[in-house]
Amino acid sequence: MQLLRKNGITWCRNFSMYSALRAIPKPKKASLTPFDKRLTVTGKHVNEHVKGGSRDMQKRVALHVVPPIGFPHPASNQFKKVKEMQPEFVVPDLTDFKLKPYVSYKATPITEPKLTARRLFNSCYAQQVEADLKEGKLKQPIEKTRSDSTDKK
Repeated sequence: MQLLRKNGITWCRNFSMYSALRAIPKPKKASLTPFDKRLTVTGKHVNEHVKGGSRDMQKRVALHVVPPIGFPHPASNQFKKVKEMQPEFVVPDLTDFKLKPYVSYKATPITEPKLTARRLFNSCYAQQVEADLKEGKLKQPIEKTRSDSTDKK
């Protein structure tokens, strides 16, 4: 071990692990804000199940954060409401509705074959295409098979 004096400070020149650790600065204390300061801290963030939280803290910070329905105007600082930001609840009228929310375990399971492109076309468009073909709105169909489409290489 050597002692060195530099600028009035005595330095210990030792190659042990202790001296190496002594030179590392201590970390700063953690902030009391659990995350981004721009967000509001609610009771969920400081409840008793979170490290460092308690019931008392949860009651003190119990905020019910409601999203704004507008913005403050930058020049006049007046709050301007925006209609599109206001929540709109669409609730259907269920008077005289016969179905109940309960489904019995005795109900038989519904099984359908796999939905393919052909079945989807036949169920949605086939009748309209046949009707248009009979009326002459469409040209005559071109017969294509799978072998024709693969032979064009």
